[in-house]
Amino acid sequence: MRRNKVTLSLSPLALLTLAACGGKTSTTTTTTGNVQNGPLANAWAFIDLDKDGIWDDGTAADGGAVETRIRTAGTGGANSAGYYTLSTTATDYTLVAYTDATTTDTTTGTAYGAGVTLKAPKGPTKITPNTTLVESVMAANTGLTATEAATKVAVAMGLPTGMDVLTYDAYADQASMTDAEKEDALAVQQANNKIMTVVNTFAAVADGSGMSATASFDLAMGSMADVVKAKVTAGTVLSFTTDMAAIVTAVEDDLETYAAANTSLNISVSDFKAIMVEAKKAVDNVVVKIDAFDITTSDADKAQVISTISTVVEEVKAVAVSVDTGATDVSAIVIDSADPAKLDLAIANNAPTDITLTNVAGSVVSTVEIA
Repeated sequence: MRRNKVTLSLSPLALLTLAACGGKTSTTTTTTGNVQNGPLANAWAFIDLDKDGIWDDGTAADGGAVETRIRTAGTGGANSAGYYTLSTTATDYTLVAYTDATTTDTTTGTAYGAGVTLKAPKGPTKITPNTTLVESVMAANTGLTATEAATKVAVAMGLPTGMDVLTYDAYADQASMTDAEKEDALAVQQANNKIMTVVNTFAAVADGSGMSATASFDLAMGSMADVVKAKVTAGTVLSFTTDMAAIVTAVEDDLETYAAANTSLNISVSDFKAIMVEAKKAVDNVVVKIDAFDITTSDADKAQVISTISTVVEEVKAVAVSVDTGATDVSAIVIDSADPAKLDLAIANNAPTDITLTNVAGSVVSTVEIA
């Protein structure tokens, strides 16, 4: 007991002396930032100690480790939406954010969708689709620093020269921005949303074809990352039009490999490829809409298009499930979003997001106010 008391009473000078004699102390590092695509409220952010992209809750399967996680903040406050703050004594880790049914895109006010995993290397202040690509590039090129990988990804994504995607806030208040600064922010917003349109839509085909939601997302993001890594190696810029066929091929090849290794799932590669033909058309149509944004496009108009992405994803998955269960013949599939006119109609008819329900106690009737 006396030994414990003495230990607790050591002065800072004594601690320094111990350190000089070989004693070890743990330093706690705090990392803060935002999860964005736009800012995502109520996502989970955590410190990934084993870098497997999965939150470890301390069960035996995780080796007893518990990885610190926290819900991201909602709209408002000094730190803005999507904010997280995490602490650790570890010196080697990655940052991961994942979504569930409660996660909201604060730029549209709508549910973002569950099952999305975004990553970033140690050190950034943002976790985004672009930082996810940075982490992937670093994993494939272990000699690259985070800054070097971020620079290469920015070039591959056609972003402004010198932009650091690890720290850049594409959703900052634009009230005092110059037009040039607004153009920079728009370029990152467009890149974020095009990446996720591709990944989420193609993941939906895999999910509906028999893969788990997590495996489907990992496959689609990994395939997308492989194409970006090829661009990084070549020092060229990814085009979401001319390079889309390469992304589709990468997804199909990875799906075929996965299906061969998981025969119990009975995934039909031929059906998958047939659905991908129509899914690609839907993605192409959404990309055209995102590319049409400019700095004069209102937030409301951008939100209408962006919130339609989740509708496209749901439609594509429903078609894949229908084919997988035999309810629809693959030769008869129809994806409405693959028709530009029908996508326009879906965008125009997006349901309002600002709805207030006033419940009348003891009554079945409620008052609905739509903004």
